[in-house]
Amino acid sequence: MKIDTIEKIELLKSKFRLEIPSRLEEIEQKFIQGKNLSFNKKEFEEFYRYIHSLTGAGSTFGEKELSQSALSFENELKIFLDKSKIPNKEDFINFEVYMNDLKNICTNIINKDTKE
Repeated sequence: MKIDTIEKIELLKSKFRLEIPSRLEEIEQKFIQGKNLSFNKKEFEEFYRYIHSLTGAGSTFGEKELSQSALSFENELKIFLDKSKIPNKEDFINFEVYMNDLKNICTNIINKDTKE
């Protein structure tokens, strides 16, 4: 029996939603590492890619709010990447607004899934 395209997309969407807690945990750990000023250039680029992947995946799987929040954060991080600069502690304090927004949105998605 073939699974049609819509069913495949729904399966991928479900998989993405199940991975949100672990993705969020990875992002939070990287954020704390950066805040503690222990990022090198490669690690900062990796952190940027984590956020970038949330932007794309959120958009692909219909999580518009998550995608928009991640994109806002991504755009702030890109300013530093474009200058080949690693953010300092004060920058990370400013990033907390974006991080908290991402956490809240992810928590809402997780809670919504738990209720369904």
